[in-house]
This record gives sequence, structure tokens and C-alpha cells, in this order.
Amino acid sequence: IYYYALQSKARIIVMYGGRDSGKSFFAGGQYIPLAMLQEPNFRGVGIRKTYASIKDSIYTEIFDGIEMMGVYDQFSNIKNPMEISHKDGAKMLFRGMDNPSKIKSLKGINLIWYEEAEDMTEQEFWDLVIILRGTGYQRLMMTFNPVDEDHFSNERFVQSPADQIFETFDNGEKKVWTVKMKAEVENQLIEFDVLVIRSTFDDNLFIPPIRKAVIEQLKDSDPYLYDVYRYGKFGTRGGRILTNVEQLDF
Repeated sequence: IYYYALQSKARIIVMYGGRDSGKSFFAGGQYIPLAMLQEPNFRGVGIRKTYASIKDSIYTEIFDGIEMMGVYDQFSNIKNPMEISHKDGAKMLFRGMDNPSKIKSLKGINLIWYEEAEDMTEQEFWDLVIILRGTGYQRLMMTFNPVDEDHFSNERFVQSPADQIFETFDNGEKKVWTVKMKAEVENQLIEFDVLVIRSTFDDNLFIPPIRKAVIEQLKDSDPYLYDVYRYGKFGTRGGRILTNVEQLDF
């Protein structure tokens, strides 16, 4: 399913969906190492809500992907362990949104990966879009599980009319599609494409059967969470406390 991201030139790439669907593995373990190997003047930054959470997540994901491709000898850490560089100059930096000044000062960035973007605010989204000023193909990648139906990404990317639909689920719901966005950024009206991929564990060829079983058992025990974890449908942050509520007019 992620082949669409490899072929896309969309400015925003949104990959969301159910648990164990391979979103983070694709972004960190495949997409970014390939970009660092192939794109001249590549300069990217990996972001999470807190800097402390990066080392054991997105940083490791990228390095594991580099090792898996058998090109480890072409990369190195430079000065800081939270930086990955290719011998030809491509560089991947890492920042946390808990120190926004270090993000706004970045120069020449042409790829941003925000992992667990369910924690991203709409203001942070636009701040990051503005940072994309590097040479070549510029894009912001977002990967997340859809835990909050009120998150701005639901209205902006999922509920907005699709410009083009590439794949659908069996029930007709969108699976891969694009959305046209218009926005005024620094007094300039810009238009750009958003590629949206909604994935489930059916799209992960490497998921262990036990992981499928853990998610499937929710079907009877908690149908609400089952929709969120199994099919990547937007839910309510924190879950529902009361599910048998009926609203009436007096």
C-alpha cells in the first residue's frame, strides 16, 4: 500500500490507520533511507512531541532500516548520536516539539517526518509546512493512529472531498486518495496536494499471527476499540465511558 508514497510528489503525506499496519516501519525503515541514498541535497528532520522519546523510536527505526538494506557502511553518526549522515552529504536530524526554537531555526529542510502525529496541533502543522524550504522535493510526512475524531487531520484530510481516489476498502470507504489544499502562508496563497493512506494490519506482510490475534479478540470484548485498532477508524481520545447513552429533546 505504501508504494503510492514512493511514487508521490505530494507536499503532505498522511499515513494513518490501525495498529501494526507498518506505517512507522515504512517511513523510517524504508522511505527515509532510500531518500538519503537517492536524493541530492537531502536534509531531513524526524520529530516527536518530546525529544526524549526519539532515541528508542524513530532514530532506531531509521538505523535498523539502513542495516537491513546492507548499506550501513555508507552512513555514520556525526558529533551527536541523534544525527544520521550519508557519506555523500545527506543528513537526518532529530528534534522534539518540546523545544520549538530548535525546530524553527532549521534551514534547508526538504523532509519532515512527524511520528505519532496524533499529538500534533494544527498550529504546529502549519509551522512545519513553513520550514520546508530545502532544495528538491519538499514534503511533510505524518504517521499516527487515529485516536481522536476531533483532531484537525480528520477534518482536513479525511473528511474533506477527495480530489482523486486510488483504492477503496470492500465497503467503499477510501483507502488511498489525494486532497487539494489551499492556504495563505506568510501572506502568500499556496495550493498543494495531500496524499492520504489509511492502512490496516492486512497491509503488513510481516505481522506475526499472535499480533493479529491480540487485535482480533477486541471484536467481541470491545467493538469500539476494535474499529480503532483493527480498521484505523477515528475514535474519541480516552475511549468512551458510557456507550449506552441516548440523547432526547425535552
